[in-house]
Amino acid sequence: MEIEEAKLDVALKLAELRKSAGLTQKQLAQKIGKPQSTISRVETGEMNPSIELVIELARGLDKKLVINFE
Repeated sequence: MEIEEAKLDVALKLAELRKSAGLTQKQLAQKIGKPQSTISRVETGEMNPSIELVIELARGLDKKLVINFE
């Protein structure tokens, strides 16, 4: 269950950041050179994004990925 929760947290946070940036899925996709369907699949939890993709998404949102282990 912990893995599913983490995936959902990532999906929700990315969607929140995108919306806060005033970007549509299509606009973010264009910024990082990916199809809009990739953004949709990540945000709905349908896709398990690689760390590379998460970093690309963060950059497209003018953010830096920080991983925190507790």
